[in-house]
Amino acid sequence: MVLASAGLMLFLGSTLARKLFVAVAVGLYLLVGLIIVHIGTLLRVARDEARQYSAQMENQALELELQTAELEQQTQEAQTLSEELEQAHEELKLSVQRQLSEAQSIARLGSWDWDVPTGKLTWSDEMYRLYGFEPASVDVDYDRYKSMLHPDDQEIATGVVQHSLETGEPFSYDHRIVRTD
Repeated sequence: MVLASAGLMLFLGSTLARKLFVAVAVGLYLLVGLIIVHIGTLLRVARDEARQYSAQMENQALELELQTAELEQQTQEAQTLSEELEQAHEELKLSVQRQLSEAQSIARLGSWDWDVPTGKLTWSDEMYRLYGFEPASVDVDYDRYKSMLHPDDQEIATGVVQHSLETGEPFSYDHRIVRTD
């Protein structure tokens, strides 16, 4: 740059040219200085904003950790409550089954469920006793049940059941049985 300015000064050779050259050089130096100051300011502002965003992100991360911990605690509490509820339900179910069994025994009355597609019957303990069996000592299906009906009642029972299967209506009828003992 010194050679260029010296060449320019020889070429121009005048005082005016030197003053012009110095003014342009000073102007360029000032412009470069202002650009450097401006870039420095932009960098400081960017660093400050980055620190603010970083602090916000850290705060959000801490908040998420707290929320996660709270959610895990609530999930654990819900799981505990669910287990307690399931246990209470099972205890209630057993209690109701015991009470039903006792009431059926006192009344000498049994109950049953029928899975029509398979023909399988599920009898209460008292139902087994009424038919002369120990509870759950034999498998009972519809055909076995029919074989235990009194011969004079088999046709009526078959008709009542068939009508219920065709119409979907509930059925009720009295019949006699032939006990095994």
